[in-house]
Amino acid sequence: MCDRIRAANPSVLISCGLVYGAGEPADVAPLRTAFGNGLISSLIGDPADVAARLVEFAELGIDRITLMPFVEESHATIAPHLRS
Repeated sequence: MCDRIRAANPSVLISCGLVYGAGEPADVAPLRTAFGNGLISSLIGDPADVAARLVEFAELGIDRITLMPFVEESHATIAPHLRS
């Protein structure tokens, strides 16, 4: 999808909103299980793993992501794993 958008307008910023949950694996496991094996469940888990998954979105060409946490401490736990 990002490639199609860039082909139509190379200068447009691409953004998306994602729900996620980062925390101790044992604490977030029930939440991850509830979402099965799809996109959302891939954004729930260990902070380093969730951060790595978010970086993949940047590599796809997404310029801005609005993060909406399922777990209150998610922002604080992934912050050390993300580059600006």
